[in-house]
Amino acid sequence: TFNTALLLAGTLSLAGKKPEALTLLRRVHDARVAKLGAEHPDTLKVLGDIASVQMVSGKAKEAIKSFERIRGIQEKTHAPTAPVLLGTL
Repeated sequence: TFNTALLLAGTLSLAGKKPEALTLLRRVHDARVAKLGAEHPDTLKVLGDIASVQMVSGKAKEAIKSFERIRGIQEKTHAPTAPVLLGTL
């Protein structure tokens, strides 16, 4: 399931297996995009997880792109004063 895959990805990341964690997270993200759509909050959560692993893996440029993508979608789908959007400013 998605949740089990996310737990495994987190565990892989903590165990220092960040490339494997990123691969798994990208597979979960692709599956969620296909099932829920790119703008669904659960899909964005996985994209945030990807960005976090990218950041701690020293891939700052990739992490910035991922976080900016999340922010762009949230700006498009939420009111300017929505709590979820204020948290990304």
